[in-house]
Amino acid sequence: MTRRRKASRRNDRKLTPGPAAVNGALLFIIVVGIGYLCFKSDQPDAENDLRATRRTVPDPPVLRITTASGVKVADIDNAEFKQWCEKVGLPPAPPISSLDPIIASKCRQVFLNAARSPTAANLGLAGQICESLQAHRSARVFLSRAASLDSGEFRWPYLLGCIAQMTGDLAAAQEWFERSSKIDAEHAILYARYGQVLLDDGKTVKARDMFRRYVSLSPNDGMGFVGLARIALADGRPDEALLQLNQALQKTPNDFQVHYQLGKTLVTLGRKEQADKHFEMAGKLPSGVQFNGRDSIIQELNKLAGSVELLVSELRGIRHSSDWPRMAEIIEEIVQRRPGDVVMAVNLADIYRKLGRIEDAHALLDRLETQYGNLPRFHTARAVLFIGESRADEAETESRKAIAIDPNDERAYDVLARALVVKREWQDAETAIRKSIELDDGTIGKTVVLGEILLGQKRLAEARECYARVLQVEPAHAHARQRLQAIDRLSPDDSSPRNQ
Repeated sequence: MTRRRKASRRNDRKLTPGPAAVNGALLFIIVVGIGYLCFKSDQPDAENDLRATRRTVPDPPVLRITTASGVKVADIDNAEFKQWCEKVGLPPAPPISSLDPIIASKCRQVFLNAARSPTAANLGLAGQICESLQAHRSARVFLSRAASLDSGEFRWPYLLGCIAQMTGDLAAAQEWFERSSKIDAEHAILYARYGQVLLDDGKTVKARDMFRRYVSLSPNDGMGFVGLARIALADGRPDEALLQLNQALQKTPNDFQVHYQLGKTLVTLGRKEQADKHFEMAGKLPSGVQFNGRDSIIQELNKLAGSVELLVSELRGIRHSSDWPRMAEIIEEIVQRRPGDVVMAVNLADIYRKLGRIEDAHALLDRLETQYGNLPRFHTARAVLFIGESRADEAETESRKAIAIDPNDERAYDVLARALVVKREWQDAETAIRKSIELDDGTIGKTVVLGEILLGQKRLAEARECYARVLQVEPAHAHARQRLQAIDRLSPDDSSPRNQ
């Protein structure tokens, strides 16, 4: 019996769910996959014929739980687990020792299910776990077996195409994506991936057809227009490329690829100043997320990983953006998975501040102080909150508490200086920020603060030098550029604007 998975005609960018009550969203797809597996086992199709007869196999190695750095982790002999896989006819298992115990236990059970009852659902779920743990070879074997058992399931050939694309196997990617399109002709992101692979392989005519198909399925997303623009630019038609990219800009104005490709196209057209603006904007946006950010299947797969590193990697990818809600979700899950990570917990309090969740930020810091005691970073984080609430006196008090505990805490001096700037206590503020710079001069933010302090004291030449240094490091720093322009309009004698 052939079944077609109905996919949404639109693949708008979505945020993945936040932590669940028991073990976070990391378990979501494993649980869903097991539920899906149970549903499929009742279906009267080819999957339940003699090929799916339950086999008698030995149990895999025992999984124990140990504690490392205050966090409970799984303990299993990875080499012995691989030997077990070979003995029961499965591809090698990825290392699962040191993962979260619940995740590792589920993974072990999924492999045992695949060995005892090699149905498409069991094999496919094992393949997804392997891929989420970057075990590409084993993932390909599992998913290929699943695809051969259930030729009507979209997910298996599609994931095989994605793996081939990620590993640079363009021929295999095209084969699997073509097969996927015959199962579900309305899964939009498939055509964006297929078009990219064809473009990488120099097959621009068919690539154009794929991107047009994506545009028809996701008309409110700019990615299809970007693909069409890249083809036009490669064919020597920059004017057409610019038209496509302007449409993309209207659809998704905060997309890295839109601005990067606009920059390239404008350079080709000799419009360098406009190109530089788009390159600057591209530099502020997360790159490398054009497919996965729109792909619900890959997002689900990534939740299967037992390592927090995938979450940390995602966080790095969006750190220069202003996607505070997604950052909060990621850090909440990291903190839940690594409860002893105090630095990440303090980062979460700061993200709450940026989201305007001030009460949540204070409550989190209260819990951290109760659990870990009187640490300088807690006082500094609290001081930052108070500055945002226009409570400069309390911010100064908290900063000085941090300095009393650790006189070499450069961050505490930095925050103290900012609190004193709010109070217009310029001399004490200058002393504090220069002490912070002396301890660590690694951030241009401190140079900006020093510029503000010098400007407050009407020391224009010195302030100008500070902002000029900032622009040398970060040419797109808008505040520094505005301050330089303001200083240039001031008279050095009375600090009154020249042109007013």
